[in-house]
Amino acid sequence: MNPAVLLLALSLSASSEQGADSLRASRVTALRQTAVAPPSDTVRMFRLRTGGDLADALRGSGALMVKDFGGIGGLKTVNVRSLGSAHTGVFLDGIAVEDAQNMQVDFGRFSTDDLRAVEVYNGQKSGRLMSAKEYGSASAVYLETARPARNRTVLRIRGGSFGTVNPSFTREQMLGGKTALRLSASALRSSGKYRFHLSRYLEGEDGLLRGYDTVMVRQNGDVSRVQAEGQLFGSVRGGDWQVLGSFQSLERGFPGPVVRRPSVFPLSAERQEDRSGFVQGLFRKSVSDRYAIALRGKAEDSRTHYSTHPELNPAALPYDNRYHQQSAYLSAAHLLSVGERLSFHLATDLQYNRLKADILQFADPSRLTFFGAGGADLDLGELRLSGSLLYTAAYDRFRKQAGGFSLENSFRDAWTPSLILCLEPLEGTVLTAFAKRSCRLPSFNDLYYTLVGNSRLRPEDALQFGAGIRSSVPLGSGWTLGGRAEAFANRVTDKIIAVPTANQFRWTMYNIGKVGILGTDLVFDLRREGPVEAGLSARYTFQKALDRSNPGSLTYGDQIPYIPVHSGSLTLDLKWKGLTAESVTVLTGKRYSSSANIPDYAVDPWMTTDLRLACTFPLRKERVLTLRMNLNNLLGRQYEIVQGYPMPGFNVMGSAEFAF
Repeated sequence: MNPAVLLLALSLSASSEQGADSLRASRVTALRQTAVAPPSDTVRMFRLRTGGDLADALRGSGALMVKDFGGIGGLKTVNVRSLGSAHTGVFLDGIAVEDAQNMQVDFGRFSTDDLRAVEVYNGQKSGRLMSAKEYGSASAVYLETARPARNRTVLRIRGGSFGTVNPSFTREQMLGGKTALRLSASALRSSGKYRFHLSRYLEGEDGLLRGYDTVMVRQNGDVSRVQAEGQLFGSVRGGDWQVLGSFQSLERGFPGPVVRRPSVFPLSAERQEDRSGFVQGLFRKSVSDRYAIALRGKAEDSRTHYSTHPELNPAALPYDNRYHQQSAYLSAAHLLSVGERLSFHLATDLQYNRLKADILQFADPSRLTFFGAGGADLDLGELRLSGSLLYTAAYDRFRKQAGGFSLENSFRDAWTPSLILCLEPLEGTVLTAFAKRSCRLPSFNDLYYTLVGNSRLRPEDALQFGAGIRSSVPLGSGWTLGGRAEAFANRVTDKIIAVPTANQFRWTMYNIGKVGILGTDLVFDLRREGPVEAGLSARYTFQKALDRSNPGSLTYGDQIPYIPVHSGSLTLDLKWKGLTAESVTVLTGKRYSSSANIPDYAVDPWMTTDLRLACTFPLRKERVLTLRMNLNNLLGRQYEIVQGYPMPGFNVMGSAEFAF
């Protein structure tokens, strides 16, 4: 029997064997998403409330690096331990977030206003009642929305540099003892313009330097966005449920890479419009003391319009394309406890994706993907173990008359096991280790986007190993000293590399046969609790991500694109009564924009310091006014995260929030 059919049958039979007469009160702990091993990073609540986007909140988090293409509307993706953005799963309330463009989640689209927690896991999370898809990510970022506790209205207005104006509204309403409603809406408009310094010199054969030194203004980086969400929360006996509906309309320009061109032409005239909406739901319940179930579902529709407007820039190739992607997702997860120490988990997911475009001879692909996962957790007190096995099978259908696509690769499948260990030999000391295999299938964008994709891409296979120790020691007078050290080794075969071309919409994708990754992640944390809270956190990450494909090639042993060998961050924070301040300094070493590590492709090291201030004023009748100020790139340093995409210098964002 096909393994996919077998796992699906087991999942459905497990849910059907529980009769309605077995419903009774059960322990709420059976539904907790408790992980065998703690997350590698968590984002503090103050960072979530500073008014930035999710990418800003994640900056400086261990070996997680934010790739930013500049400007308030620029694409922002994350890369964890050199594995690439597509290996990082993003889950909103336990359901995967996906993006129609490049199949990479744009972290700049997420507001942190209504989030209660953000956690980052290396390897995978090892919680209970996980969907099968959660077992497939090499790393994961979990976003959890806060559940309303009382009737409340929050009005916010933000603004600052780049001509940015960002009003938003949130209403939380209790609809009874077990049901709550949250409605939110926001609008964003920004010109995206900022000044940057451009200086390039070349030494001629006569030994003289020739070049230019000028100040330019970033153009075509404007963004207009409208977003509305509605979320309904509820409780049932022994469980809970929630439904989320979201719509977003986004229009922005792509400023493109900085290239010295005649001043009569803009650097870029490319535009993109996105219209997307989705509805998702989650239901969890402890049917008995030994059995719990979680059901998830999501339906999404995304439309993208990309145009280049050659009448504004004659150097641009003429493009005016529309893409339409639809997806549907269903998941059933089961948990069976055997005594107090042993539990078994089983999850099966089905996902359908379809991509259409108004391009001549476009492939119009569709994909049906099955995820089936099973495993066990063993809790021996000081020692906890979690093992799982995931089977993934994907079948693609596309128009046979479309040129360049072969039916021989229409079916792909993979088995990916994982093992997680956590040991607490002493109070305050935790030892963790994991081993995991993950497989990234080429996305629609990788395979089928005309003049962008590569239909001959091979699936990307990754082996991950990691071990670490974390410890926390009380020092007295409210002070605590903590630290964490982790070593990791990754082996990637047929790694898919995505490199931007002349713009952010069209990319070049190719395989690097083998990549070997070795690294360490060190964290030092000193914190004080009490009337005056203070903290100092320092992080350092070492990563060697080398091309190991062909010993005879020129790039063998070179660092792969955009991975620095050295990076780190330093965070200082202080809280006293209603005043909060935080300073974040991020440092990134030299990188290369190509697999060839030669000076022509070197990207300079950079360092930035951001200062975040907030002051809360309690008013009468439970009304609260909060003022915030973000001073970004405080020293006004000129730097690039991606070569050719200069980042803004010193900029200011302020906000006022009134809750009543």
